[in-house]
Amino acid sequence: MKPATAMAWLGNLGTFSALKVKGFRSFWLGLLAIYFGVQLQSLAAAWLAYELTHSPFKLGVVATAWAGPVVLFSIFGGVAADRMSKRAVLIWSRLWISLITFAVATLIATGLIEYWHLVAAGVLLGFGYAFSISANLAIIPELVPSELMLNAIALNNGGFNLSRVAGPALAGIMIGTVGTAGVYYAAAACYFIAIGVLWTLPKTGYKTTGRGPLWEFMAEGLRYVWENRPVMILIALEFVLLFIAMPFQNFMPAFAERLGVEAMGYGFLVAMLGIGAMAGSLGVASLGNFRKKGLLLLLAGMGYGVTLAVFASLQSFGAALGFLVLVGISSASYLATSSTLIQMNVTDAIRGRVMSVYITISGFQPLGILPVGALSEVIGVSTAVAISGGIVFLIMLAGVLTLGSVRRLQ
Repeated sequence: MKPATAMAWLGNLGTFSALKVKGFRSFWLGLLAIYFGVQLQSLAAAWLAYELTHSPFKLGVVATAWAGPVVLFSIFGGVAADRMSKRAVLIWSRLWISLITFAVATLIATGLIEYWHLVAAGVLLGFGYAFSISANLAIIPELVPSELMLNAIALNNGGFNLSRVAGPALAGIMIGTVGTAGVYYAAAACYFIAIGVLWTLPKTGYKTTGRGPLWEFMAEGLRYVWENRPVMILIALEFVLLFIAMPFQNFMPAFAERLGVEAMGYGFLVAMLGIGAMAGSLGVASLGNFRKKGLLLLLAGMGYGVTLAVFASLQSFGAALGFLVLVGISSASYLATSSTLIQMNVTDAIRGRVMSVYITISGFQPLGILPVGALSEVIGVSTAVAISGGIVFLIMLAGVLTLGSVRRLQ
């Protein structure tokens, strides 16, 4: 069975109903290629950075080099998505990403690679991500009807979580067989495949009329977010989740050590989190046009805080694996529902700029590592992460009790 035919067949199942729409089906297949490319490239970059420097700090610099450009330039990506065809923005930004990746692969293959090349490549890739991610999110409402929005966004997240589970294993096998240059070339090939898929999409794409000054255009997007109370609250809640709780993933090696497991046990911990996230994405996708999305959002946030706090306190490796699945389910449910609600509460003319603010907030996530890490040095990583989970739980509980405008979102 051809991949496209298989995807169309899956669309007959409620969980994958958005795949019945041909344009979204093609787009989603391209997303899978992008997500696997990113996983291959990220793992190869981390491996090579450590191989070149044997420095955990320098490895961390490579891993987060993309974040600065995403935070600083996502708003420009949102402006481009509103003033141009989103399809065109995606093609050109992904072409930029693929060329940078191909250049690094060639440097590795020729033996000319140096550490600073990896840092520079991370920064340059960040510019591409700043434009690609905003358009990637903003184009989904143009490909599916509103009743399939939650399903489509959940499938988008599900594809990413699938790559998180399978991508690292595939990258590890490839590093051992074809080397880091081969992994980079494979990642570049994934990006080129995704570009090819984009050419098959219908030439839809809302373009804002008018060509006012760029800064006024940007300010209009920020003002819209500020004045739209539900959207502002949704973005603020997401910032809390990403900045306070999500950094725990970076401390997984410390939890592996605390639980008395070796590298294989660490791999199982990471895999269980990814499996849970995949299950959460598919679970939300199965809800269809669920009417109480606001309540689901806040309850998923509460669940995330509770399960994270419990996980951080566990002494048993087996119990930790089980709770990481629950952490993954609740976090994926929250993120899919949050993105859907934001998309459904903005107009077409401003969508790209609003989603760029959403992406900018996401770019701050790596900065949350610093306060959680500093607190862990004083009171221990388990206590610090448990406190993070508790804070998230209390904030989401307060939302259930006081944020009627969010709780009632449909």
